[in-house]
Amino acid sequence: MKQNIYTPLVSIVIPVYNGANYMREAIDSALAQTYKNIEIIVVNDGSKDNGETEAIALSYGDKIRYFYKENGGCGSALNCGIKNMQGEYFSWLSHDDVYLPNKIEHQVNILSKLDNKNTIVYCGYELIDKKSRSLYFIKLDQRYSKNKLNISLFPLLHGLIHGCTLLIPSKFFQKIGLFDESLKYTQDYDLWFKLFRVAPVYFDHEVLIKSRLHSAQTTNAALNQLEEYEILWSGFLKKLTKEEMIEIEGSTNQFLSNIAAFLKKNRYMKSYKLALSMAEQKVIAGFWVFIITEIISSLREHGINTTITKIYRWIRKNINKH
Repeated sequence: MKQNIYTPLVSIVIPVYNGANYMREAIDSALAQTYKNIEIIVVNDGSKDNGETEAIALSYGDKIRYFYKENGGCGSALNCGIKNMQGEYFSWLSHDDVYLPNKIEHQVNILSKLDNKNTIVYCGYELIDKKSRSLYFIKLDQRYSKNKLNISLFPLLHGLIHGCTLLIPSKFFQKIGLFDESLKYTQDYDLWFKLFRVAPVYFDHEVLIKSRLHSAQTTNAALNQLEEYEILWSGFLKKLTKEEMIEIEGSTNQFLSNIAAFLKKNRYMKSYKLALSMAEQKVIAGFWVFIITEIISSLREHGINTTITKIYRWIRKNINKH
């Protein structure tokens, strides 16, 4: 009997702006994939480097699909790639990052074994420096259980998702939309949040990409980035449902406690204070539920006169404490 092999077309989208220093390494890593049913889309986001980025892209001829657009930011370049891609799955490759040769094959192989092919697959990654030297590995399963990592919103809300590790079914873009082009720094997590609320995820322990660390941002850019992240995380807190919080951490109180610690650690202080405020409101709400429950119970067991007396004594006792 002939084996049924799952070989969907995968679109690798490489957005690039002034990327002459690193993009050849990125494109070569895409071309070197052991999985061959791929298309490679390079989107030049209006580079201003005297044509160097374009020259490198054009040197690959028909090995890639090349698009030039006016500068609009990473989100708009990714959207251009998504709108022009033909694949059943989307895989993002930053122009300064590198795929290991088996990145796509390994993730498609995982999908082939899953009943639900509309699952997002993600993995760990290796950090490298500007000269491609290894710095260290990010192995998520050394910090969290696989069960936790397979809860859709858990990895996202712990800041664990690297966009280039994802393999995403393209059908979800029709359902939730594309990257918000008005966002300069958080366009990825903004979209992942919408995506992970409707899609199942599967964590794979393999390290399949190399992510490059290089030149730091300017102070002004860093301040703008911080403000955009504050808006992002505050928005997450306001949109999450009670059921989602419980699924992620087992209870709303535990969720708010954990995310408050995460936000404080990353110095998102406005969002941190919001998480604390929400936790306090939960405690107060729980307190009043308890009081009302006790009053109803007392009324049933002892009647109204005894209940009023108990309430009066409790109030006097607590007033005297303060």
